[in-house]
Amino acid sequence: MGFSAIVAPSNTLRATPLRQDAQRAKPLRLFGKALPFGPGPCLEAERRIRVGSRQGRPSRLRLGTDKSAGRCALFAKLNHVAIVSENYAQLCKFYEAMFGMTTSAKTRPTRAVTVRDGYVGLNINPRRAGRPAGFDHFGIQVEDTETAFDRMRKHYPKVQWLKRPSNRPFAGITTHDPDGNVFDISQKDMTNRTDVYVENNGAFNARHIDHFAMRTMNPEAMAEFYARIFEFAPTNKKEGDPNYYLSDGHVTLVIMPWQIADYAGTGIITCGMDHIGFKVESVDACKEDIARIAADNPRLAPAPVGTGAEGAALEKLFERSCPFGQHRLADSDGVLIDIHDA
Repeated sequence: MGFSAIVAPSNTLRATPLRQDAQRAKPLRLFGKALPFGPGPCLEAERRIRVGSRQGRPSRLRLGTDKSAGRCALFAKLNHVAIVSENYAQLCKFYEAMFGMTTSAKTRPTRAVTVRDGYVGLNINPRRAGRPAGFDHFGIQVEDTETAFDRMRKHYPKVQWLKRPSNRPFAGITTHDPDGNVFDISQKDMTNRTDVYVENNGAFNARHIDHFAMRTMNPEAMAEFYARIFEFAPTNKKEGDPNYYLSDGHVTLVIMPWQIADYAGTGIITCGMDHIGFKVESVDACKEDIARIAADNPRLAPAPVGTGAEGAALEKLFERSCPFGQHRLADSDGVLIDIHDA
């Protein structure tokens, strides 16, 4: 019995938002085994994920209660993405101009630039020798790192982690999933957290990151990993969709299969991070702004995606791979982006 994602009716394309279950939820079953989540130190009750058995029924997430705040608390948040760029300062201006992201007043001009949308922080790191450019990794903020590590020790003993230098504004620890996809882990009260990760207040900009995607060899097993360790909830998907969608209630991690045959007719892109997705107030208005800004300052113009035969093949692959996007482009450094209406 495999990882149970929910299959929505064929006309349903977008992941269904999570809602709290008023009744005690049954544990998520992964590969035929119940997945009991133990409570973290700041949670009052055990969290459990429930997957509805009927077609099209939304997934349910039973959350612990944050007693001090009087509201439900998530164990983990998808609130960090990172790009490596040779033009990191210029790329910062792209995201400020096109999507209204803002920098921290404490940004250090000689180091990475970080911009925010109110919930997610986007690090743009300067490229060093030997490191490829592009969409590099993502990060997860957890209520308690030791709870996550205990789960990894128990269920994924081959996974390792590494403490990061204190000059990283988000990353306390860097680790990887069983397929080798690298991501950061941070805890809210870690002393290394600075800049936008302290300033983000959870109030979304009108244009904000609502999903990001990776391509990996074993998507079902990786979906199990992220659900088991971080309690991200599987959400609805279209029948026949090979992707898996995991949500923290605000941002969705799209886990897509990597197959070399998908790159027939275009350049082969290796496994790893694929694209960043924005929800915008209006796709048409956003496209008009992009065209206007590019005309005013060509250095902020999006990199072309669908030009030539190879570009057209890549654009078609991008379009059929993720159901969220209504318009696809690339930032001025070539990182793939899709946007859709709120």
